[in-house]
Amino acid sequence: MSKSNPVHADKKEDEIWIGNIRVWEWPRPYLSSLKTIRLGKQAYDIHGKLIPTDYCLPIFIHKSEYDAYNKIMEDEIRKIRNS
Repeated sequence: MSKSNPVHADKKEDEIWIGNIRVWEWPRPYLSSLKTIRLGKQAYDIHGKLIPTDYCLPIFIHKSEYDAYNKIMEDEIRKIRNS
């Protein structure tokens, strides 16, 4: 495992890690259309150190939904900028 790019033990081969989320912010309603989105078991910080699981968990999606995820996030950013 690289300290700058940890390999998540629970990441499946056909998945993409899209980030970490604070556990109390899950689920995010705007991501509900993604069928493959799921939480992992252990998040890492930028130095590859474990983040307490009662604070953050990793989010994964199947690579087939990556474009849909990006569109959702672009739409969310657009809403923020326009408000």
